[in-house]
Amino acid sequence: MRSAVEKRSLFTYEHYLNMPDEERREVVNGIPLAMTPSPGRRHQEIVGNIYEIIRAFLKGKECKVYFAPFDLLLPESELYI
Repeated sequence: MRSAVEKRSLFTYEHYLNMPDEERREVVNGIPLAMTPSPGRRHQEIVGNIYEIIRAFLKGKECKVYFAPFDLLLPESELYI
């Protein structure tokens, strides 16, 4: 578990929201990491095909599949398992 000093110096979601849009980053365990460039056409075709298969499988079920990335915030208690 991190000390109080370490927790204070970690990158927060508020920091993330205030970053310039041109900087593709993700925050893992409070550390901002540079993300790779956008994927190419072939990658997108494969991902789209996988999405369609999973979506068809989940039709009528409680679970959902999402195609585009979106922000996901986990409670801090789940970050240090």
